[in-house]
Amino acid sequence: MALKKAELIALIFIAWVSISSSSVLVLLSQTSAFHAAFWRLLFSSFILATATFAYYKKIPFKLSFIPIFSGIFLGFHFLFWMKSLFLIPVALSTTIVVTYPGITAILEKFVLKESMGKRRVFGMVVALAGVSIMLYSPQNFNIKEDIYTGSLFSAFASFLAAGYFFLGRIARSRGEGLSQYAITTYLTAAISVFSIGFLKGVSFLSVPPEGWIFLLLLAIVPMIGGHTVMNYLLVEEKASFVSSIALGEPLGATLLSYFILGQRISVYMLIGMVLTIVGMFLIIGERAFSKK
Repeated sequence: MALKKAELIALIFIAWVSISSSSVLVLLSQTSAFHAAFWRLLFSSFILATATFAYYKKIPFKLSFIPIFSGIFLGFHFLFWMKSLFLIPVALSTTIVVTYPGITAILEKFVLKESMGKRRVFGMVVALAGVSIMLYSPQNFNIKEDIYTGSLFSAFASFLAAGYFFLGRIARSRGEGLSQYAITTYLTAAISVFSIGFLKGVSFLSVPPEGWIFLLLLAIVPMIGGHTVMNYLLVEEKASFVSSIALGEPLGATLLSYFILGQRISVYMLIGMVLTIVGMFLIIGERAFSKK
């Protein structure tokens, strides 16, 4: 059943606000990328499985090809992106990583042979222009050499996110249930992160007492309220449309980092964020505000 406009817009807003909190919660946990990624995924898997069992009296876990590969993409996406957060400012990290809607749109066009409206193409150009301005903000040239490593991590995470949403679109459009797909994907992602961390000798229980609160919030807010809502939308919407919600993440994340973490925002950053939001509005508006 197709979503009404009001329902679609409400879900878009919830997903946007939820994912915007992710970067700040990662840094507030005072842990590492391995800890934040693993516990976020494991907690969200448990929460979603518990809620599903309470409603359906069963947990629809199923080993299938697409959710497993999607989970691997998701696990490594979180790992590399969270690593970038400890090296470069939140604004820069989130701005680079949210370029994945453009990558997803390219995959849809050349793999699924789906068309791209002129308004969406223009919206992506505007949004990516905003991303570029933020990336090349003069203040970024004063950052240490970590800017190169952190930016590379974030860029790689963007490609992984594109693969995650692209596979999710295929699975959901083929009738894969939301709970079944999300639980399998999140749990696979958690196992992927744990496996790499175990080989590197990471002690996943070495978390500060107050850190557990933020790790749990990572699972509840950006994971359940963000990623799960976006996975829900994938059953009817293009992956590039759903993933374009993240183009607004730099604005929300940067504002939160300014007020909570005290990270500075330059004029260039503000200009770039405004362009990014305008681009996101153009992309989403083609579907959310159309008369059809």
